[in-house]
Amino acid sequence: TARLDLLLSLQQKHRCQNEEELIALRDRVRRELAAITHADEAIKAAETLKAEGINARVINMATIKPLDTEIVIKAAKETGAIVTAEEHLVSGGLGSAVLEALAENPVPVVRIGVEDTFGKSGPANTLLDEFGLRAENIVAKVKKAISLKK
Repeated sequence: TARLDLLLSLQQKHRCQNEEELIALRDRVRRELAAITHADEAIKAAETLKAEGINARVINMATIKPLDTEIVIKAAKETGAIVTAEEHLVSGGLGSAVLEALAENPVPVVRIGVEDTFGKSGPANTLLDEFGLRAENIVAKVKKAISLKK
């Protein structure tokens, strides 16, 4: 539902009756952010953000290669910032692929995942906590990305 809410709000710009409504919509769109992730926690984060007045689009990237560059570029243009969350090393992973796709039209990109360190094994819930892939951390990173927007 988070994705649908965001897409509907973006389509509303065609229904603005006057400049005041257009300015209000523009300001709302500037608060919107694309969260591109493999983690189910992003859905929870999007719901938390929505309650705070921030619309977050959650895009499930099925593959890194080939990367759906069309959706990445579209999301970046429409929202002005990207947060990636991945159950993988951030170096050479989804975040890196997104940065590469946006090299010619850069926007702030905040990456969440396993930092450049040796991997660990253990219960999934423990690892999600350790690598910052819980909704609470995703929310914090989204707010950071918003603060980086021009």
